[in-house]
Amino acid sequence: MSRKLRRLFPAFLHNLDKYLLLNHPEIWSTRVHYLLWGILLTALIAVGFAWVQVDIRNLSNPTDWFFWMFIPVAIISGIWIYDLSKFNPTWAFGDFSVKSNLSAQVAVFAGVIGLVLLPYILGSSVLRFNASRISDSELVNDINKLNLVYFNLAYEPATHPRDIHRNEEEMPPVFGPDYLRDYVTGTDIFFDWKKFSREEKLEMVSEYLRIVEKYSGWESILVYEPEQILDHEVENEDFFREAFQSSLNSMRTPLERIAMIKEQQHRHSLFFMDKEFGNILFLVLTVFWITILVYRNIGWKKLVLTVITGLVLWGTTLFFSDILRLGSIRIGGLLTGWAFTLLFWIVFVVQAYFYSPHKRINNWKIVFLSLGVMMTPWIPLVILEYAGIRPSVQTALVAAVFSFAVWNAVFLQRFQFLLSAPHQN
Repeated sequence: MSRKLRRLFPAFLHNLDKYLLLNHPEIWSTRVHYLLWGILLTALIAVGFAWVQVDIRNLSNPTDWFFWMFIPVAIISGIWIYDLSKFNPTWAFGDFSVKSNLSAQVAVFAGVIGLVLLPYILGSSVLRFNASRISDSELVNDINKLNLVYFNLAYEPATHPRDIHRNEEEMPPVFGPDYLRDYVTGTDIFFDWKKFSREEKLEMVSEYLRIVEKYSGWESILVYEPEQILDHEVENEDFFREAFQSSLNSMRTPLERIAMIKEQQHRHSLFFMDKEFGNILFLVLTVFWITILVYRNIGWKKLVLTVITGLVLWGTTLFFSDILRLGSIRIGGLLTGWAFTLLFWIVFVVQAYFYSPHKRINNWKIVFLSLGVMMTPWIPLVILEYAGIRPSVQTALVAAVFSFAVWNAVFLQRFQFLLSAPHQN
């Protein structure tokens, strides 16, 4: 990590860095202690930003912020991955014990999980702070007052409930969250209007103007006094009618957005909280984790060549699957031929185990072996898809455990053997 970035970290972290270097160089080489500290600071900034940016008139979409957070995540990931390439304890000191290798892999996985938590922290914080900006009772009270005044003073015949039977479906102009629907009054409030005194009606009109200013600040209706609105004593009735209707329309968007956010928090129904999305994301994280482990062994040049080769072969699976009518499946939204996916994976793994002293052939063996490793997390999903088993969170966990086991039992030693050949230096 560069010296400038190191200045941002406290002294105790530098002491921890020195301790890991002297006692656990395999964990020190992952730089995960610096990464997790950076993730913690970013998370605190994200939570603070989620609170500061709350504006009741224009509440932001938590899902948008969830995806925007991947930009700083990508920047932090790039710095971290670049730093990983500076030192490899296996190259410097030779082979480590199984425990050392496993601890380094777990440390990298912890860093990957920490990175993906940042979007969830920001998205969930925005949702929580937006929803808590107004209490349930305050929101229901405002909606009921708004509906009450609008029902009895609006000029639009289509929305006026004079001809609506009180036993018919309730049709308030503004609804609350579904879980609060029983507390939001409907057309019955029109029939209660005549029970109020003039002073009470004026107070309700004043409340209506307060609600307008609170949620939209619509100035056209705010120029009128409560007495003018209640008695319709205005110079230009058409202008007043338009201002009155516009005041409701201006409040609908923020109120409906608040109601939607509260409903999302109540039901945990946001897109990024969906189990299927979490399953796919965890699979992608597993691929990312395995790719980092491969990258630490082969370097970025061979990794780029591996990715390009993989994209070419992925296109080949689609082409031959269509020609031979072998069928395709979607893996995490990615269309691929299941038969050729398994075939290529077997070919990559098997051919990489036949050693040749020729330098070019050996480099291609490393590339193909790397591609086989990066495809490993998708193999359990391919098998389950072909067997007709719907992917679930358990599928993602199986893929992660399977990849971890295969990497350590099959690929890791072979990588070390191919990369330790004299002509590779």
